[in-house]
Formats: sequence, structure tokens, C-alpha cells
Amino acid sequence: MDYLKANARKLINEFKGDDFIYGTGCLNRAGEIIAPFGSKVLLISNLEKRDPENYKTILKSIHDNSIQVIGHTPSSRPNSPREDVLRMKQSIQETNPDCVLVVSGGSGIDATKAAIVLADLGGDFDDYFGTGKVTDKIRKTEKNPRPCIAIQTASGSAAHLSKYSNVTDLKTRQKKLIIDDAIIPPKSLFDYSLTRTMSSDFTCDGT
Repeated sequence: MDYLKANARKLINEFKGDDFIYGTGCLNRAGEIIAPFGSKVLLISNLEKRDPENYKTILKSIHDNSIQVIGHTPSSRPNSPREDVLRMKQSIQETNPDCVLVVSGGSGIDATKAAIVLADLGGDFDDYFGTGKVTDKIRKTEKNPRPCIAIQTASGSAAHLSKYSNVTDLKTRQKKLIIDDAIIPPKSLFDYSLTRTMSSDFTCDGT
């Protein structure tokens, strides 16, 4: 077991280096991963409802790093419905943060990635579904989407590390993917203790 843990740690470090903080008890470093990207952040999360103590830990870390939370909007429903993405997009445009911090499971992180793209690059969902469409738009417009900083709260999701954003059209019941290196969160954190308040069924399904 120790060998497996050591090997897993080696693979993660080779993959993300210092850009990914993980383990138990690292949540108080949340502000550390935001600080390189500015002093004003939009917070996207529902954590204050199911885990208020850890939510307070995140807010304290943000404050201790001289970062201002200039807005808060709820996270996404499961499977990142288009309507939730558009709501997040509106919040981004209204608050104009330096970066966006999403504290959520995979659906919330996926939705935030898509919302930032729509808010900063314009256009519609269909402009970005597929591979490399975000990068193409960046080259054409010479605009860069603001950073999406991710704190993962659920087992079994790699949304905080990946180049994928899965968005669902509830009317057609169809999922489509944005696939692009440009939407990978530049910094992310996963404190495993956040999963303790999730049901065992959810954790088993995720893993």
C-alpha cells in the first residue's frame, strides 16, 4: 500500500508539480493558489450549505492573502446545465473579477470553465464544443480568458486538473464537451477532508 501511495504521489507531482496542492489539511492554503492571479475574486460554490466550517476556512485563507471576494454565486447542478453556465457567465461579467475561484465537484468546475470562456471570449456554446476551439478563438481575438482556480470537493472527479468541460442541454438531454488546454485551471487544490460530508453512495459512485 505504501508503494502504491508513493507511486501515485510521484505521478501527480510529475503531472502538475507545484500547481496542484493536495492531501488532508491543506484547505488553509486556498488563498495561496489565488494570489498569483490578482486581488479580486468571484467565488462560485455551494459549500457554505453543506460544510460551513470548511467554507469559513477558505474565506479566512483568502482574506489572509489580501484577496477580496467581490461576488458569490451558487455552483452548478449535476451535469453542468447550460442555464447554470449562463448564470455564472452573467455573474462574471457583472463583477469583473481578476480570477474566478470555484469550490465544487466536477459539474461545478466544468460549468465554471465554460462560463469563463463565454464571458471573456463571447459567442455561444456551439462555438467551443469540440477540440481546440477555445485556443482558436484566443488566437483570433488576442484575448485571454481570466483564470479559473479550482478547489475540488468530490471524490472521483478530475475536473480540477483536466482540459474538459462537459455541458448539458436539458431540453435535448444531450451532453457536449469543450476540450482545450486553455481551460485547464492553472492552480488547483483538493483537500480530501472535504469529501467527508458527502454521502458514501456518492463517493462510491464517483470512484
